Amino acid sequence: MSANRGKPRIWVVTSTDESVGSLPVSMASHLPIRAWCRGFLLYLEGRTMATRSTRAWYRKVHPLFDALEPRELLSIGIPGDGVLDITFIGDQYLDLNQWHADVQRFTAGLLSYEPFKSRADQIQFHDIDNTTSLEARRDPAMPRLLSVNNSLVTSLVEASGVRTDIIGVLVNDPELGGAGGGIPVSYNGLDLGPQVFAHEFGHSFGRLFDEYLYGSTGPIDNQSHSLDWNKPGNVYAGSPPAAAWKDAVAPDEYFLGGGMDNWYRSSLRSLMSDLGSSFNAVSMNMISEKIDYWAGPSPDHEAPQVSIAGLTNGSTVSGVVHVTASMTDNRGVTDAQLWVDGQLARTTWQAPFTLDWTTGHSALGTHTLLVRAMDASGNVGVSAPIDVYLTSGADIQIVSPANNTQITGTLIPMTLSLWRNGVDHFSVQIDGKQVCDLNLGFDSSETAVFLNAPLAEGPHTLTIIASVSNPDSAHLLERYRTSITLVSANKTFGIAFSSPRQNATVSGLVNLAVNATLGKPTRVQYYADGVLIGTSTKAPFGWKWDTRKLKNGTHKLSALARNAAGLTATAESLVLVKNPLERKPPVVSVAEPRNSQKLKRALIRISGKATDNVAVSFVELLIDNQVKSMTKTPKFSFIWDATTMTKGKHRIRVRAYDTSGNVGLSPVKTIQLV
Repeated sequence: MSANRGKPRIWVVTSTDESVGSLPVSMASHLPIRAWCRGFLLYLEGRTMATRSTRAWYRKVHPLFDALEPRELLSIGIPGDGVLDITFIGDQYLDLNQWHADVQRFTAGLLSYEPFKSRADQIQFHDIDNTTSLEARRDPAMPRLLSVNNSLVTSLVEASGVRTDIIGVLVNDPELGGAGGGIPVSYNGLDLGPQVFAHEFGHSFGRLFDEYLYGSTGPIDNQSHSLDWNKPGNVYAGSPPAAAWKDAVAPDEYFLGGGMDNWYRSSLRSLMSDLGSSFNAVSMNMISEKIDYWAGPSPDHEAPQVSIAGLTNGSTVSGVVHVTASMTDNRGVTDAQLWVDGQLARTTWQAPFTLDWTTGHSALGTHTLLVRAMDASGNVGVSAPIDVYLTSGADIQIVSPANNTQITGTLIPMTLSLWRNGVDHFSVQIDGKQVCDLNLGFDSSETAVFLNAPLAEGPHTLTIIASVSNPDSAHLLERYRTSITLVSANKTFGIAFSSPRQNATVSGLVNLAVNATLGKPTRVQYYADGVLIGTSTKAPFGWKWDTRKLKNGTHKLSALARNAAGLTATAESLVLVKNPLERKPPVVSVAEPRNSQKLKRALIRISGKATDNVAVSFVELLIDNQVKSMTKTPKFSFIWDATTMTKGKHRIRVRAYDTSGNVGLSPVKTIQLV
């Protein structure tokens, strides 16, 4: 083998964990790399949002059915030979020790995901010490799109003689990026690199669609699809339920936005939508089928052992029922299902396999529960059924405080019970007014939050609304809602301006003061036209206001007071400021740049200060007598973009205005752009 082709190495990874794992191979196609990259930006920078311009660009450039890219199939791959052969080849590696360490790190990362983990004994890894450029490149418009010359990569691997079913490319590049087309490609980052590679491997090997949003709509044919379009897959183009997902996805586990905005995915989160997640049950089944194709069926035929824990025949349940099960398997359980009265009610693939039964639409009375546990080899274990009695149903619960609880103060501790993988956002309303809006970041089926909400004396309605992100990323889709009544024992607290009175004419220094009703304040903040002018924490909670710092005319005063119980009160007053006009202009000086200084045509900082005997109103930057920027900060620091300016001399001045309209100018500074 020529030196520049590198030396092939072969090695086998076995797991020391009791649950050994395995790996998949793929046979077909993927969206074009540009489309992948656009989505990649989404799930790395917050699954939710895409700009309108990005969506428009995608619709223009990437019609879906012209975009499917077949996986590179190698002539040396042998289906069904008992082993899935995965060959790594690198680009831009000068240090082979680093290359070998990266291969082992990315291999360990891939084997941390099911079903690869449990079928690792059917996988063999190889790597090639390559020094030939694979022509790795980034799209200038989308730097996170990292692709290689697939034909060149394929020819190098086939020429090496290494038995290969699928290739993986690692690029020695610290900047995040990758691609999941015909060959999975990833940067070698220490933080997200293995997760990015596993996601892209899911595309190229498992033929999995992305499960985040492309910002486009797709055709509806009531079929599930993989990247091999005519084969069942992990997205569904129709109205639920999907025939291909029967006995795999519960009715309320369909989430709108599976690649296309009008398609469905089978879980709120998965590795195909979010780094940090795992493959969901549908995706694991697809990957397992690819492993079967290349390596043959798993030799493991031992089914998991499973039993329902914490509930027994005759147990009484209510609200959101968190069903836990005791499960063991010789290789490891990959996913579990809860069946209620013979119907699939919930699936989970995340340890400790808590199955949340949302009972809001279930009839009260007796229900039969059983749990099914699956392993990566397709073996299924079924628990003994038990009968439970449902006394009240709910899809989301306020566990505490209880209905009609009497509260005091402002801090209200709440415990919510919900299906943790069913919503990603909740809002809190009191008496129909939203007071809290949060994205869910917890993993527990029950979570404690603290609501800081001062309530006036009397009853109030507390409402929790649980939602998921809408495919257009601009709104939320409500899924569940619940309400209780809270009774506040807090006494009413209020304030009113005692000085100055409403519509008073004021000038110079003015005393600000408020009177409190039913409770003394502990702090009062005063504002003029919405800008904080002072805070008083000592009785009588007054403040001296210098009206000369404002222009003559009408201004709105407001006060915000807080008492010892945490209750707040506000007051407002309109006043007419009428000060004698003074004639002394501001004094302006520019500290940098220096006069006659030579500077490159780049971003240039221009700083200095303006002072006035009363108050500076605002400051302007002038370049060659043209206003370029403005600030209300007397101690100014402008950033001037000189990249498009012509070479040569340019004049810099700063102009300041005071509240009486007087104008001050700095001395001219001339700089030379080179």
